[in-house]
Amino acid sequence: MPSVTKNPRAPAPLVLVSAVLGDVYACFGFPLAASIGRVLTQEAVHMKKLILSIVVVFVLLMGTNYLIHAVWLMPDYDAIPASHRSLAGIMHRFWAMAVGQFFFAVVFAYIYAQGVQPKPSLAQGIRYGVIITLFTVIPFSLSQYDTYVVPYLLAIKWIIAGGIQMVLLGIIVAAIYKDAQT
Repeated sequence: MPSVTKNPRAPAPLVLVSAVLGDVYACFGFPLAASIGRVLTQEAVHMKKLILSIVVVFVLLMGTNYLIHAVWLMPDYDAIPASHRSLAGIMHRFWAMAVGQFFFAVVFAYIYAQGVQPKPSLAQGIRYGVIITLFTVIPFSLSQYDTYVVPYLLAIKWIIAGGIQMVLLGIIVAAIYKDAQT
């Protein structure tokens, strides 16, 4: 008789439910109980990967945004001071950017988790990053170029940096979900 595989990383209540359902199967030969136990454990592992992906994406997104905008592109922004708020004004509204980046991280990780396939993780992560770039970075950058008084070269830099950023994030999330793909 198959037994329920106990995941030592699963939350204690799910391990208990899994063990109890496995014992029900062992006593009564009821395969549904063992299947439910496995599903509950798999759901707990999936939720942990999703939460880990969200946290990692958020931290990397904030870090890479700092490197892109406060380090690499700051000379470009300084050349067009009328196009953006003062540093004090930006810092006063920093919470809004952090909330927006958190929502992006949640959606980025969730979409990947829903579409993960049994394919090599590196290729899948790169493909996902490129798709997200086409879906978010390019339209946003071109809209910003149209709306604000910024040089076209800045819009191109936004696209390049954003594309690299999305591919990097896609690779990282794919690595977190790697064993779910095989």
